[in-house]
Amino acid sequence: YDSPPETFQELIEPFGGEARQTAEWLRALILESFPNVEEGLYGGKRVAGALYHVGSPDKVALGLQPGERFVKLFIHDPDHLGNPSFKLEGRGKHMRHIKFTAPDEDRSEELVELMGIPVRRRS
Repeated sequence: YDSPPETFQELIEPFGGEARQTAEWLRALILESFPNVEEGLYGGKRVAGALYHVGSPDKVALGLQPGERFVKLFIHDPDHLGNPSFKLEGRGKHMRHIKFTAPDEDRSEELVELMGIPVRRRS
């Protein structure tokens, strides 16, 4: 980035078509499924992402970080996520992520259910 992104389009602009399409699909899924979440863009010139919170910025439930090869979907509250069929990566105390290389329409319903766990916990 030449400067920190201020819009979602600026956030995904530097990446290839597949990454942009995947990020747009995930964002739409989040915003359509959870009308109570608010989007905020964070980061700097090197790394940036979108965070989705409920009520106040300190109640982050989900996040998106686009990259060259995939888009990371961050899901908070890993201890409450159970055993989803999605591969949860990371070792963070407060979140895990799923890497998407393309939209996964066939599993949208399962993904919405998984993303709903931290959203409901913050509502």
